[in-house]
Amino acid sequence: MKISLKNVGSIKESALEIKGLTVIAGENDTGKSTVSKALYSIISAFNNFEMEYKEALNDALHDKLKTLYLVLRRNTQITAEEKTMHRFSPQGFLWRVIRPILEERETGFESYDKNVALNLKLLKDNGVEESIFAKAENEYSEIKKLLLATVDEEGAKKESLRRILANEFHGQICNSSASEYEISAEENQENIFHMTGNSEGKILHASFEKLYYNDCIYLESPFVLYMNDLLNSGRSFLSGPSGLPKHMEDLLSRLKSVKSGREAQQYVFDLLEEEDYYNLHNRIGEMIQGQMFFDADETRFKYSRKDGKSEKDFDLFNVAAGIKSLGIIQMLMKGKALGDRCLIIIDEPEVHLHPKWQIEFAEVLVQLVSLTDNNVLINTHSPYFLNALQVYVEKYKLTGKEHFYLSKNQGDYTEIVEHTKNVNEIYKILFEPFQKLEDEKTDAESDVE
Repeated sequence: MKISLKNVGSIKESALEIKGLTVIAGENDTGKSTVSKALYSIISAFNNFEMEYKEALNDALHDKLKTLYLVLRRNTQITAEEKTMHRFSPQGFLWRVIRPILEERETGFESYDKNVALNLKLLKDNGVEESIFAKAENEYSEIKKLLLATVDEEGAKKESLRRILANEFHGQICNSSASEYEISAEENQENIFHMTGNSEGKILHASFEKLYYNDCIYLESPFVLYMNDLLNSGRSFLSGPSGLPKHMEDLLSRLKSVKSGREAQQYVFDLLEEEDYYNLHNRIGEMIQGQMFFDADETRFKYSRKDGKSEKDFDLFNVAAGIKSLGIIQMLMKGKALGDRCLIIIDEPEVHLHPKWQIEFAEVLVQLVSLTDNNVLINTHSPYFLNALQVYVEKYKLTGKEHFYLSKNQGDYTEIVEHTKNVNEIYKILFEPFQKLEDEKTDAESDVE
């Protein structure tokens, strides 16, 4: 798939072929992550628009219920009683009343009307002020309108795209010097996606055709695992959206669905004849000398390894960042999440790895491309990691299925240019700091003489 971006983030205008193994190398703050966020948003919006639409509806409903609950709590005593508090709490009402409507639209509204009538009666019996009662009556009416509203598939995809882009870019997707931006994609020289938006966050136009990718996983940092604890500690029945970037929530959700450490020992891959895939998964286990897993009872991620004849579990705060990085890939492979035309995006994997593991991780990623129909996009600023990728591309016969790009600042904007046939141009930029040190060393030696 070829993606083109114009006035997106710091990128003025660039086009990239995302196929097989794609590498974007360059200094920090040169637009590498901008490409990743745009790709994740498009693929996720297209393939998960129904779920995203339900999440948008759920968020809107939650906001209305939360507003109503806070008004009642400030102005009445009705929410102070445990018996009635649950009837008015956002999470309680969503779970008990609205969820059946979302699952069975034809039968759910009768229950909704009965529950609303009972809540309004409770308010009236408790003698709430007329203005408060009118507020509650109006909010429940507005909620029903939201539930009755229908949206076509194209409208749902467009709204899904708007929400994910806004979440990933925090409302700053448009280049600061432009009023509009544009993203398009093509496959086999046929346009499969096109959109335009403006600096106010509105999508002016969006059209989708069938995308090659069925899924996208974006691993920005292994420390995303810590976010799970933060989410667990900060949730309450008034909580709405987590505020995390969508790709982080998505990754955490996938990892939590993978079988736990003890169950995983009994886990058998669906297709045992995929021996190379199975061996690759086991190789990661050997590298990190254990396995990562999600403890559903404690709702925490952990790392387990053999200690003599028994296994010992470790809290992630006591586990090296490199183990977390490789452990995430291990868990995704175990859960068969890396299958069926998935784009795997990894930001600067070398940051958390010893040079020895950088080389081994590079081989793992190249093997993922060679063994499956997945594609991998890597953002890096390491010449060593880049070199390792080149070596393994040749070893696993992926020549012709790799693309190497250099991202550079050009004054007020960023430019991303392909250098697959002349990777030395990339090395010149990545080795500039080493050359600077050599110059400093030469100058110091000259001063001594």
